[in-house]
Amino acid sequence: MEGGIEAARLGHDAIMCPVSHLYLDYYQTADRESEPTAFNGFIPIERTYDFNPVSPKLTANEAKHIIGVQANVWTEYMKTFKQVEYMTLPRLAAASEVQWTMPEKKNFDDFANRMPQLLNVYNLNKYNYGRHLFNVNIDVTAADKPGSINITLTARKGATIYYTLDGSKPTTKSNRYTQTFTVNKSCKLRTIAVYPSFTSGENTEDLLISKATMANVKYNVEPNNKYPGLSPRELTNGLQGNVIFNSGRWVGYEGKDLDLTIDLGEVKPIRLISVRTLVSPSQWIMPHRGIWMWVSTDGKNFEDIYDLPAEPMPANKPDYIDTDNVLLPMPKDARYVRIKMLSEKSMPAWHPNAGKTAWLFVDEITVE
Repeated sequence: MEGGIEAARLGHDAIMCPVSHLYLDYYQTADRESEPTAFNGFIPIERTYDFNPVSPKLTANEAKHIIGVQANVWTEYMKTFKQVEYMTLPRLAAASEVQWTMPEKKNFDDFANRMPQLLNVYNLNKYNYGRHLFNVNIDVTAADKPGSINITLTARKGATIYYTLDGSKPTTKSNRYTQTFTVNKSCKLRTIAVYPSFTSGENTEDLLISKATMANVKYNVEPNNKYPGLSPRELTNGLQGNVIFNSGRWVGYEGKDLDLTIDLGEVKPIRLISVRTLVSPSQWIMPHRGIWMWVSTDGKNFEDIYDLPAEPMPANKPDYIDTDNVLLPMPKDARYVRIKMLSEKSMPAWHPNAGKTAWLFVDEITVE
């Protein structure tokens, strides 16, 4: 956005195509295991549709120089034109509506309800396209009882939703969704939406439930404003990020150490603390350089229970997700758990961008 904003301020016409919304070579779903290989990013159709090309930073006269949008499709991972179609459609329709509809008149639900008419055109022309828009949406909120979550499932008009919690493939003989339900133990949630003329693809979540699930998190050091997570409880909501760094599931720190305190709500015996981190050197996301942990019953007096520095990352390691499990010799009574994780402050000498500021990305924290 910054380049287009500067161009408009200088009186030049500009077409906006930011990587945040309009790169259609990025994955269109977080469930990348069932997708063809794509660039390591995540832009669902909802995000493309939500884009406003005119920044609020511009004056009315400057805004006149924003004359359109452009969707980019880089094909280094696409071997056939059918795959190009699949990555482009129907997100291109969302980008088109961004172009020709004023922001105040846009409505994603209206757009989605009109989509079946466009899919008839796709089918008539035998286009290959993504149907992720018709998958089940999984919404997770805090339940009344600590250490559990409420699950709400939604889909597009006309769908009947089925789900399983035991890892089995959902069918029309599985649990039929009728209302919000509570999950109080770790499981694999698998869902489908059955429409009158077709069945959606699966949407799944590996739910990770612990004593810390939906606990309040106080950031002693605030994360970077580009990667704060999708919710204030991103690190304790039971949802796990994958290797797509910008899915919203990861909380990112740029050149700073993670330092936070989790409030379990009441004093509980704890024995195991786990922290997940993402390592993706190509995205400048490096492993941590050490972990420190403290516990407290009153939030004022903290006991040091763990400290361990970590060696720097060697060269030529692939992307991976790491989990640090800290097992205490004996159970400790605690309500508050403070965690400090040291970041790699700059990219190492072996990296093409040696010396540049490195990132630390953290996801789900569990307490048992």
